[in-house]
Order: sequence, then C-alpha cells, then structure tokens
Amino acid sequence: MRKRVERLFPFRHGVLVGIREKYVKECIEKNDALHILYGDDVMTLDPESLRDKVIMTSNPVNSKYGKEERLVNYKWDPNISTDD
Repeated sequence: MRKRVERLFPFRHGVLVGIREKYVKECIEKNDALHILYGDDVMTLDPESLRDKVIMTSNPVNSKYGKEERLVNYKWDPNISTDD
C-alpha cells in the first residue's frame, strides 16, 4: 500500500511521520508493506516493522471527514529518494 503524507512532526530525537491506524492495521492483516511518501522521499515499512517500530499512537482525534481516528507515529527514515 502507498500513502502520501503532507507533513512531518518534529520530535525529541528526530522527525516523526503519522499514518492513520486503519492503514497500519490493514497492511498488517494483509501482510503487505506500507510505502510512505513525503516529497521526493519514500519510507517502506514491512508488517513486522509496522508492529515493532511504533514510537507512539495519538489520542483519538477528529478527522477532516468527521470520524474519530488515531495516528500511529514512526521515526521518519526514508530509504528511497526520487530526487535526482
């Protein structure tokens, strides 16, 4: 699964990227990797990493669609850059 994010979040020891919890669960259930795109960079997390590399999970927040959702946060560590 590929998901594009619009912003990153500064944190004590680096930068975090937040992904909706439903996408994380879906990738784990389907044993599929999650490719997170930000600008020209891509960070890939396999199902094991999606479980083990969680930095924190947010409290429920209201999404722009009016639903209550949680964000699962990972340390931003892009492994692919499309910047030439």
